[in-house]
Amino acid sequence: MTTEPAGERTRAQVLGAATAGLILGGLGGLAVGGSFNWPGAGWGALFGGLIFAFGEGVTDARRIPGTPKPLGWRIIASTAPAALLGWLLQALFGAGNLATYGAVVGVVFGAIGFRLTKIALGLAIGLLIGWVFQSNWPDTHAPAVAALVAMTYRLVVAFVYRGRPEQVSIMGEGVRPGELAYVVPFESRTRQVGSGYFEGLARDRGGTFLRNPDDAGIIGDFDSLAGPTFDPNDIHPLIREFYQHTTRFHLTIIPEWKLWIMPGFWLFKTVIARPLQQANLPFNTKEAQRGVVSYIDVITLEDHTDIDIRGWVRAFADSDEAIYVGIYTTFRHDDTGYVSVGFPLPNSNITVTLKPFNLPEGSFLLKTDTKHPFPGHYISGFDPNTHDLSVLKLNNFDEEIEVYLEDGELKTDHRFFLAGIKFLTLYYAIERAADHGRPDR
Repeated sequence: MTTEPAGERTRAQVLGAATAGLILGGLGGLAVGGSFNWPGAGWGALFGGLIFAFGEGVTDARRIPGTPKPLGWRIIASTAPAALLGWLLQALFGAGNLATYGAVVGVVFGAIGFRLTKIALGLAIGLLIGWVFQSNWPDTHAPAVAALVAMTYRLVVAFVYRGRPEQVSIMGEGVRPGELAYVVPFESRTRQVGSGYFEGLARDRGGTFLRNPDDAGIIGDFDSLAGPTFDPNDIHPLIREFYQHTTRFHLTIIPEWKLWIMPGFWLFKTVIARPLQQANLPFNTKEAQRGVVSYIDVITLEDHTDIDIRGWVRAFADSDEAIYVGIYTTFRHDDTGYVSVGFPLPNSNITVTLKPFNLPEGSFLLKTDTKHPFPGHYISGFDPNTHDLSVLKLNNFDEEIEVYLEDGELKTDHRFFLAGIKFLTLYYAIERAADHGRPDR
């Protein structure tokens, strides 16, 4: 899987990068300069703004589309947001102990790496630098210490983890929709996704929208997934029927969150997911007991007879507030079939591409954590003028979906991982509607 580069960076793009650098560097310089006195704050803002504007502009102009900026500049650039974090800590809690503030900054930067070892490394570096300043220069302000902690941490991590994959990979810039088979090229053109997304998409695309048509499924033909790791003929007929005729089934859900992720998810759900009505997963069993309704929405474009777009919407039964809005597609590369699910966001989306595997007794597994280059999680941004895509791959986020029968009942365990650590499992019980018979094995 190769990056899809665009042409050279335009003057407007370089100017935008320089402007962003001017603002971020100016604010960071203001925070660090204020550690000394007011004239120092002014000089810090001036020099920080000029240095960051120059650095962002030059590195953006010289950058080959589809590649990151030089590591050295990225390390330097991390000092500005760190200084602002230090300023925020000091504004909220006063002068405080510099070792404590250093530890907080180190943990925050370590957490960005999604590894416990990086969190521990950030904590150690933050404590050490903060303690040195607290012991020798206790009047130093938190922004200056925070900037030094961030730079030191990034330098140490660059050395310790040299040769390992980046947290995020740039897969393409200025790519036309459809050129990357593993990305579902649909976004939301409004601030909210919601359970009416597909009806609006049909209007925008000039297609015919239907909700829950008889026997519609999220996958048109299960045989399209055949490959070296997956033989559709070995799958239990009930699992095949569920994917090809999803409207015949009802689902219930029970979430199981790990305690360490719950505060962060609660904040994400409250501030982003619930207003957006996307990725609005139940926070606990009590919320899940509100009940879930499931819609299979399909769109047929003009002059077509087959379904062109298949969507699955799950919403809380008592309010129709969307939990999940996904667009399901399949594609083949060489001799292997894949499932890609796109989750529309305002002017962007997240696509999850999974590879299928057979399990014993007719069970089925979809997973992103494989050696093949296509499976994974991708974030796509859409240019509002050209509709071209810029695509990033998240390298430390994985999931797997296991579908199986237990005592004759269809079940699904949907597991999510950060850096190999499971943080959520969604347990689905899938029941056939009463007016459909059950096929025999």
